[in-house]
Amino acid sequence: MTTILKFITVALLLLLASCTKKPPTKAQANNDSIKKYLAIAKNDTLDFKIRDEYNEKAFKLLDFNKNDSVLRWFLKEISYNNLEIGKRDKYKEQSKIHFTFSNKAKDTLGLARFYRLKAVFFKKSKIYDSAFFYYEKAEKNYLKVHNNDGLINVLLYKSMLQNNLNDYLGAEYTISKAYFLINKDTRLIVKYSIYVELGNIYHNLKNYNKAINFHRKSLTFAKKYNVIGYDNSNVIGTSLNNIGNVYREKKDYETAVFYFKEGLKENNLLKNDPESYAILLNNLGDCYINSNNYKGLPNLLIKAEKTFDSLNVWNEQSISNIYLSNYYCKVNDTLKAISYSNKALKIAKESKASNYYLFVLENAGKIEKKNASKYLEQYHKLSDSLLFEERKARSQFHKIQLETNEITKEKETAIHQKWVQMSIFIAVLTIAILLFVIISQRAKQKELQLLQDQQKANEEIYQLMLNQQMVEEEVKLKEKKRIALELHDNIMNKLASTRFNLFKLSKTTDQATIDDALIHIEKIKDIEDEIRDLTHDLTKEVFQDSSSYKSHLEKFIADQNKLHSTNYTLEIEADIVWEKISSKIKMHLYRIIQEAIHNINKHAQASKATIALILDEENICMSVQDNGIGFEQDSTTDGIGIKNMKHRLKLVNGKITIQSTKDNGTVLFLRMPLAQK
Repeated sequence: MTTILKFITVALLLLLASCTKKPPTKAQANNDSIKKYLAIAKNDTLDFKIRDEYNEKAFKLLDFNKNDSVLRWFLKEISYNNLEIGKRDKYKEQSKIHFTFSNKAKDTLGLARFYRLKAVFFKKSKIYDSAFFYYEKAEKNYLKVHNNDGLINVLLYKSMLQNNLNDYLGAEYTISKAYFLINKDTRLIVKYSIYVELGNIYHNLKNYNKAINFHRKSLTFAKKYNVIGYDNSNVIGTSLNNIGNVYREKKDYETAVFYFKEGLKENNLLKNDPESYAILLNNLGDCYINSNNYKGLPNLLIKAEKTFDSLNVWNEQSISNIYLSNYYCKVNDTLKAISYSNKALKIAKESKASNYYLFVLENAGKIEKKNASKYLEQYHKLSDSLLFEERKARSQFHKIQLETNEITKEKETAIHQKWVQMSIFIAVLTIAILLFVIISQRAKQKELQLLQDQQKANEEIYQLMLNQQMVEEEVKLKEKKRIALELHDNIMNKLASTRFNLFKLSKTTDQATIDDALIHIEKIKDIEDEIRDLTHDLTKEVFQDSSSYKSHLEKFIADQNKLHSTNYTLEIEADIVWEKISSKIKMHLYRIIQEAIHNINKHAQASKATIALILDEENICMSVQDNGIGFEQDSTTDGIGIKNMKHRLKLVNGKITIQSTKDNGTVLFLRMPLAQK
């Protein structure tokens, strides 16, 4: 019966969307059909298979001959639908097209949307540093086009990411920026979510008064505007539960019970939002246990446990079992207490929710005394692992101190203005004095000027003669170092690659291997030409033609993908204007990329690697990330390749960071200032 209703819904949507007063053009008809298919693909009451089918139909109707804002918006919607229905491969494929068209059109808003979806993809994949990176890029692009709605959404989700990784101060700073941007045009659910997020952050910071204030603000707002949550969840029940949780942590169980009961009174809560209903039951039961009031127990917790089980919400189901275990422990029914504790352990472990499993282990040790040491050991092991992962993720985030005191800001602004005025006055006075001195001295200086100029010229000529020899020696030394770097980073890498590929002839002599070897024999001619060029003109700049630099990089990456098993991806931020970047920086950057790829080919055993280039204020930044075998940094000394990279960066005042662990790949991050001293 449910399937029939779903197909009737689809038929009605198709019928309603097809009703038009005027015969449309072919392009309009296509766009109308795409909108109709996307509306069906977004309908979360339908099976994923049906939604995927209509999402694919919409994609096939796109006209890629016309790169306009409509096409790019459709590509964004299709990519988002793929994420929602779990089609990761389709998302990767179609989002690349979205990026390509947005990049070609220099569509900053389109790029902002692409980066935001990319962040969501990595967040769902639990690759939090990459998610944070793309949220940052999305925020940057939304700021460029002054798109407040998009910017607010990005700030909200970035704050949630920081909060989940216990970076509470960073989360507070991020969500506060969103809070000061919300206006009457912002969607109701987004405003509500910002209030809730602020309440959750202050709860985690143990600033309970502020937490209660923002949760009450979210409750008042939800009631006033009849806010409907994502997936039709009951936001009033959520706010009441949040307030109750703050009081529960303050151990004010009587007040907490009041708010949990108020949440349970919400109309049709069990029917419309069973998960929130079960969470409220859980929290209410825990308050009863802690206040030694066993009214309604254990039935409250059993009902919650069964509800979570029916919804497949196993992490919360494990909490229900822990509370049941605590209840039976208090009423001295040891067997049932241990039974529910073991059930909680089993469910939490199978759900792979580490934080829940940690909580369950802690309680299990209190219930089952004879196994307490075993549970304690597991608890500490898991706790240390989670703490390490949190610190690792948080180390990627920007820690910026939040200035929330508006009075202080106004005072600082006034002081700053006063200093500016004083500085201008001092500067004008100084210039006036200097002009007076210059004018008064000019008459006296005329008589002596010719003699001084002659004497100075003679001294400079003599000094130049003395310095010339030193300069020549220094230039020779620098040139030797440069030639060594050129030979190692470029020619030696190519020779090593050629030797490696020709070595296969000693293992096998089939025609395919011979053909492949012939290609590398031809490349020896290229190496000869490079050596000849190097000997003929050691001072020639390789990248004087700035317009070809990007294509030079792309060709190099394409060559690597042909010659090696590692699949290299090159991502270059569209805002980079290579014509304005010096040849010196571009040359060192190119050689570092060569060295990094050589190291990956030789050591990493990686299947894929990504090279990303972006602008960060007055710096050009690059990351090289592979999924290879990695290495232990503490037990490994730098090879000549790494030393050369560091030497090149030192020449341009750059910095490099290398992060790697065994079996978890390697990430290389470097930064070069565009303005060279």
